[in-house]
Amino acid sequence: MCRACGLAGGLELWCEGHAATGAEALAALRDLPPEWDVVTRLWWVATGEVRLDRLVVPPTVPLHPQVRAALSG
Repeated sequence: MCRACGLAGGLELWCEGHAATGAEALAALRDLPPEWDVVTRLWWVATGEVRLDRLVVPPTVPLHPQVRAALSG
């Protein structure tokens, strides 16, 4: 689950028995730096889990041209 979905779902994503865990997870999501989503996607690309495309990292995200070329194969 991505940060946006986790924050949008809020505590309703956890059952009552795990509400404390959910609150901790939501606090951790809020504390992540703004670039966390892009860095995580690039990690997935670097490990071969996904290929770099518009759905993984939109073209509007600034990447050095050589990095984008190398990752897009």
